Amino acid sequence: MNKQELLHTVRDLISEAQTGEALDLLEREWSGKPELKVLLREVLAIGALYNKTKNDETRGIISFDNAQLSYNRVHDRLLTVLEHFENDRLEPEGLARQEKSKSSRWWLWALLLPLAAVLFFLLKPDTLSGGGTTGGKKSLCPEFGRKAMKIMVLPFYKVNREAGQPEGLFAEKLES
Repeated sequence: MNKQELLHTVRDLISEAQTGEALDLLEREWSGKPELKVLLREVLAIGALYNKTKNDETRGIISFDNAQLSYNRVHDRLLTVLEHFENDRLEPEGLARQEKSKSSRWWLWALLLPLAAVLFFLLKPDTLSGGGTTGGKKSLCPEFGRKAMKIMVLPFYKVNREAGQPEGLFAEKLES
């Protein structure tokens, strides 16, 4: 079927309220043509909306007014697709798939960097968490025996970089 015959037949079917047949005809005619894949995808989406509206109306889920509104949207979208086909706009801007943005790469980096940091901390526990002596070097945190009280007193540094005496403060608090 040539282009003009197809357009005339589909418009006649729409005017006779045979939208389902019009959608089926377009799907059959355009299914094997790769240059019409954008328009075919839109026809399939329109067909899905049409079938959903028809099923919802049959089951009584939507009112008559809402069904008519949905059918009008289907007809409007279908006539827009036919207009694009008639004017040889086979990949119109509103229907063509958008290229993936590069923002998806940022999400990938946002996930990979914290994962790498966690793996780094898990694989290097000796140098970061202390743990007594490691490799002959003295660590910041001493190891405690099982029965020892696990209290560690470290010197405080004042603003003028002189070491404070916290044990003296503890002794004063205990005496009072």
